[in-house]
Amino acid sequence: MKKLIIFVVIIGLLGVGGWQLYVRVFSPGHQVCHKLADLCANGEMNADQLKSCKEGLAKLEEVTGPDKARKAGKCVLNSDSCMGAAGCMAGAGLGAAAEFLTGMKRSLQD
Repeated sequence: MKKLIIFVVIIGLLGVGGWQLYVRVFSPGHQVCHKLADLCANGEMNADQLKSCKEGLAKLEEVTGPDKARKAGKCVLNSDSCMGAAGCMAGAGLGAAAEFLTGMKRSLQD
């Protein structure tokens, strides 16, 4: 019984550690923010900037939806320059603006 409890505790700790590793290193938001830092800030990003970047990506996902946010993230990860990465993010924002204008047009036509 003692061995089972130790086994369960170890598996639990590995699970929590694996999740933390994913969130802090391998999550798409983390990778996109670090790519932006590499391209636009010579790879320098402090913890507050990283947190702000991730929050911005979360808001982008709320506004544009997960598919468009994922597409913008992939675009950033494939960019070779800061301007290219900025264009990816601007494109996602313009997509949201276009949807806004489409909705506005529909409401005015009814």
